[in-house]
Amino acid sequence: MFLSSIMGHWIFVALIYRGQRIPPLNPLLHIELVFDSSEESDLRYWRMDEVGFCHRRAHFSFDAEHRILRQEVVWIDPKNREDCEKDPDFQLGKISW
Repeated sequence: MFLSSIMGHWIFVALIYRGQRIPPLNPLLHIELVFDSSEESDLRYWRMDEVGFCHRRAHFSFDAEHRILRQEVVWIDPKNREDCEKDPDFQLGKISW
């Protein structure tokens, strides 16, 4: 059930903190996340006022009992901006929960 509810193309437009909707802190930052049926996620982001992007793929799994999403970075786009590697989400083999 979880996979069907998360699968698709997601675009960051706001976050909810303590019940309040907060717009992006940087309106020029564009973030997209795609979850597909092969349990692979694709994350891309870029800033509208800068050249370049950050793009990576990860394998994901979901522990339904504990409601935990696990991702392990398996591919980093060789065309990424040089500073992408500073982001922990863009380090090969990095696991996040």
